[in-house]
Amino acid sequence: MAVTINSEPGSSGLRSCLRPLVFTLREDTNQAQDKFRFVFDVLDADGTRIARLKYAPTGSNNDSAAIDIARIVEPQLKTQAYDSTQITSGVAFIGTQGSAKILGKDEVKSIRKFTVQAGSEYASVAGGPIDTTSLNQANTTVTVWREALFRDGAQYTTGSSTGYVASTASSTAWHTLAPIDTGVTSDITGESLNPIINEVRQEDYHVVAIGNDAACDYIHFKVFNTDGSTATGYVPQTATYGGGGGSMADGKRRIFVGAGPANFGYAGTIGTLSTVQAAIQAGTYTHYDIVAANSTTINSTNKRSKVVRMIKVDHCGRYDVQRLMYRNRLGGWDFFNFAGKSVETFRDIKRQSFERDRGNYDAINATTNFTYYGYERGKTDTRVDAIRETRVTTEPIRDTFLNTIRDVALSNDVYLLDGTKQIPVNVTDSSFVTRTSENDGFFRYSFTFERANNPRLA
Repeated sequence: MAVTINSEPGSSGLRSCLRPLVFTLREDTNQAQDKFRFVFDVLDADGTRIARLKYAPTGSNNDSAAIDIARIVEPQLKTQAYDSTQITSGVAFIGTQGSAKILGKDEVKSIRKFTVQAGSEYASVAGGPIDTTSLNQANTTVTVWREALFRDGAQYTTGSSTGYVASTASSTAWHTLAPIDTGVTSDITGESLNPIINEVRQEDYHVVAIGNDAACDYIHFKVFNTDGSTATGYVPQTATYGGGGGSMADGKRRIFVGAGPANFGYAGTIGTLSTVQAAIQAGTYTHYDIVAANSTTINSTNKRSKVVRMIKVDHCGRYDVQRLMYRNRLGGWDFFNFAGKSVETFRDIKRQSFERDRGNYDAINATTNFTYYGYERGKTDTRVDAIRETRVTTEPIRDTFLNTIRDVALSNDVYLLDGTKQIPVNVTDSSFVTRTSENDGFFRYSFTFERANNPRLA
């Protein structure tokens, strides 16, 4: 009997590399042979071998092995910080970097498919040479991402999914932890399906990520204007508009949609989206909905994701809005406007200096006497360094935003959006206190961050 893969994490859906990805192998014929080892190969989607593992048999019958590949594949998964159509600009600005590019591909491959191959090697004769003709006797695939949702007390089960199945209408294919509004009575399809909500100003850039599969061929938009009228349109998920072009290969398993009002300043023309673009740029709307579908028409049957709702807000408060963008626990990007009081501090200021005697020592001669001027400097600073730190605060918000706000504290990839600049920052808070029954209703949150790059000040 050949080596078999008895159990696996699962070949459909997505599996997180932050939890065990265990394959169990079994051999009941040659396991007692001299120098017997299970041979387990991990290959990328191009067939390039990433790792080869060799295990001695274990288990109650000494004929099995359990192999966890999570730590092997994790370094292969990167994060998306740039728009694939224009790598000189941040991913938040998709739609403004190339002609008619309102979508972006996951060029850095933050979701990847791997093939595993199981076989064995052993010496047919005790002390003899090792026979390697039994490699790749069984194989399967697994698609992996870096999903970090909290699963307190959850039991690990072989083949358990993360809940992602993009090709079913009931799934949340969007990789966002923005809150869901359970009070909505109508969405883009005229149904009540509790959309994912984001608040944006007219000048805001925003991007939402969606898992690409064969059913997400079109991204639909519907604008709800203040006068009661609507505008609808869609963009095909093709390479022309920055999408995956129907491919689900590595680098196209996650698609980014330019979703903010400012993203609709794209160059070029998307004929099927022209009325939506005009309505959003006019700014006379209350909100607009975004949904993925497998058809150019949209209804409850052919939509393939939850609805993302972009709600227009006008911040007229006393303080400047600080807009943060951060990678969430699904590997996508979320955004939040901190409209409360913000304080900027330059701390840990360090100076390098030297001292000199005042006077014209080098100019004294028979006709020139020694003198000095009051503006001459004895101690001179030659260099000044400091850490630029900012503390931002939310307006009073409800607990529905808890997941979104919490990810600001927990994300290792945070940016401050300043106009068309995506500035890398690091959150420095060492703790995060969640809402309790003692602070029911509205509440505020504050975060402190520092610039990831602190240039010389002098």
